[in-house]
Amino acid sequence: MEFPIFELLFDSGPIGLGVLLFLFLGSIIVWTLFFRAYSDIRQRKRENQKVLESLQWEKLPQEQIQSLQHLSQSSFHSLYQTCLQEYQSTVEANRSLYSWSDCRELLENICQQYLIEEEQRLQSKQVWFATISATAPFIGLFGTVIGVINTFQSIGYLQSIELSVVAPGIAEALVATGAGLFTAIPASIAFNYCRTHIRSIQDQMEIFSLQLLRYYQKKMIHAEKTTPR
Repeated sequence: MEFPIFELLFDSGPIGLGVLLFLFLGSIIVWTLFFRAYSDIRQRKRENQKVLESLQWEKLPQEQIQSLQHLSQSSFHSLYQTCLQEYQSTVEANRSLYSWSDCRELLENICQQYLIEEEQRLQSKQVWFATISATAPFIGLFGTVIGVINTFQSIGYLQSIELSVVAPGIAEALVATGAGLFTAIPASIAFNYCRTHIRSIQDQMEIFSLQLLRYYQKKMIHAEKTTPR
C-alpha cells in the first residue's frame, strides 16, 4: 500500500523537513500540556466547589478546612491558613490598635496578593498555547513558500510546466500549510479553554475570600462586644 503523503515528506528538502519536524514537536507539546492542564483545572474546580458547598461558616472553619485536606488541589486551605496566621499575630495580639476597617484592609491585601499569585500559577501554561497558536501558521506558511520556490526551480530546470513537474512542489507546500493549521488550531482551542476555566476558578476564589472576610468581620465584632471596657 502506498502512502503518497509519506513520499512527499521524504522527498522534501532539509528546510521542508525541518519545518514539518518543528510543527510536529509543537503539536506534541500542545497536546501534552493540554491534557495536563485539563486534568489540573477540572480537579481544582471540582475540589474548590466541594469546599464551597461543604464549609459552614457558622462553625469553626479551621476545623472544617482541615477535615477537607484530602482535597489537595483546592487552594482554599492555604489561603485560610495565611489569613488566620496574620489575624492572630497582628490583630488579636494588638486588638486595641486595630479597628475592623484596618483588619479588613489587611486581610483584603492578603487575599488580593494570593489571588494574583494563584492566577499566575494557573496561567503559566497558557504562554505555550498562545505562542504556538500564533507562530505555527506562519511557520507552515514558511514551508509553503519553500515548496513554491522549489516548484519554480523545478520548472526552470526541466523547462516544463507539466503537472508531473508542478504537482509535487505544490503538494509539499500544501502539506506544510496543513501541518501549521493542525498545530495551531488545537493550541488556540486549548488557550481559550484554559482562559475560560481559569476565570471560573478565580471566581470561586473571590467568593471564598469574600466569605472569609465576612467571617472575620463577625469574629471581630463578637470580640469587641465581649471584651470588657
